[in-house]
Amino acid sequence: MRKVPGLKAEKPPGSKSGRKRRRYDYDFCLSFASEDRIQARRMAKLLRHRKALVFYDENERHKLWGEPLVPHLSDIYQNRSRFCIMFTSAAYVDKMWPKVERKAAQARELLQEGYILPIKIDDTEIPGMPFTKGFMDSREHKSAAIADEAIKKLGEARRKSGRTIQPVKPNLGTRTGKLKPNAARKATLVMLGDGFYRETEARQAGDTLVFTVSPRNDAEITNLQNLASSTRTSISGGPRFSSRLGSGRGSVEKVETSVKGNRSQVAVTLRRESEYGRTISSGQLASPQLERQVRWVLFGEPPPQHERYSATFFDTKTQALLDAGVVKTLWEGWGYTKAEFVEGARLLLRFLLHDLAILDGGVTLNVGPWKKQTLPIKLKGVKRNGPYADDVEVTVSGELELTTKTR
Repeated sequence: MRKVPGLKAEKPPGSKSGRKRRRYDYDFCLSFASEDRIQARRMAKLLRHRKALVFYDENERHKLWGEPLVPHLSDIYQNRSRFCIMFTSAAYVDKMWPKVERKAAQARELLQEGYILPIKIDDTEIPGMPFTKGFMDSREHKSAAIADEAIKKLGEARRKSGRTIQPVKPNLGTRTGKLKPNAARKATLVMLGDGFYRETEARQAGDTLVFTVSPRNDAEITNLQNLASSTRTSISGGPRFSSRLGSGRGSVEKVETSVKGNRSQVAVTLRRESEYGRTISSGQLASPQLERQVRWVLFGEPPPQHERYSATFFDTKTQALLDAGVVKTLWEGWGYTKAEFVEGARLLLRFLLHDLAILDGGVTLNVGPWKKQTLPIKLKGVKRNGPYADDVEVTVSGELELTTKTR
């Protein structure tokens, strides 16, 4: 039986209420063009985190496999979903599969006004959709805020059926990583901005993350406090982070300094930014190309010039870092222990693989242990090419020689 935060579960037909209610397979179905997949994937993740049932094609491959897709998708977008979230853009108007989904959703809209919930990617007019229809604009609202509004919409639909809504208590402790007293001997780090800090606690609720760190010196305290004034640029985004709770970029909401015992602690609260499409390459990659992109990040082995144009377009600083070798560059400026360096290198590599959108899922990254002055690195991951093309798996391994002479 479905459960949504703040909502009572629906009673099945024939329950004591005496009323038969329409039961849907999905609370929301997402309709979008492949060019807007990053925004759609983010929305699907946010809605699932809020316990909604979502039809998103990448999560339904086994159900789509072998099916006649036109009648199957038409049924989902016309009959089997409570609402259709439609990402409208120039690409959405022209693509074949969005047309199939849109026609089915608009047929349902004739019977149920308000069924289609548009999210504007740009200002393209959608055939059959009146310009007076209410919409959310992805350029003005963050994905998390739009997801919250969608859940409210779902709540209103259920309330009209006679069900009440219970308040949802915020909880920042659903995912926590509090260290045991003897765990300080292990290298547990978090990357915030351009620095690496010793993490004592990490909490997450939705898109909000709170990292509590133990600064080594006054310089680290100053660097952390300066994160609050960091601004998002149109290209690189907000300050970067990488930790046990994931990697990405976020907007820093507050930085609080306190003293516990005789040691300072700094708590950094940030909100994860939506995925805005940074990419090291475009289109579908064959396995050899993907392997060359991964080796560029892990080992500083540049691919042919024609396979690296997108990185040049987005960020020349990042390209220079990749050419010089990410791990080698980090090693040259490292001032802490070798054990902490292994953790720091892993955090930085995971961030870059995520930020440059080289791999989409199933990433297993092993860094170390040290073999004297040699650091082994092994990665296994997947590049997802959508529901109608094969995924590409890649496995890469190698070793880097890092000596004290290079520092």
